[in-house]
Amino acid sequence: MIRFNLTLKQIMEYSENNKFNIDTKEFEMLLNSNYELLKDSINNSIKISMDNITFWFGFLSIIMVVFSILGIFMNNEYLERSKSIF
Repeated sequence: MIRFNLTLKQIMEYSENNKFNIDTKEFEMLLNSNYELLKDSINNSIKISMDNITFWFGFLSIIMVVFSILGIFMNNEYLERSKSIF
């Protein structure tokens, strides 16, 4: 990334001095390396996001199971009380 910024500075200086000579192979290699860095960065972001989503789905699943079990026990208790009244 720093190399890319330095190259852009050089391009600006060359264009100001009307000496716009760019080595196309070097520039292509530079763009390819930056493309690879961008690809790796996006892959890491996606991996972190997926880990985050997996954690929250797991956490919410546990909460749903706990509240379901509590609901079953409360419902059974309510049914037993209503049977004893009648």
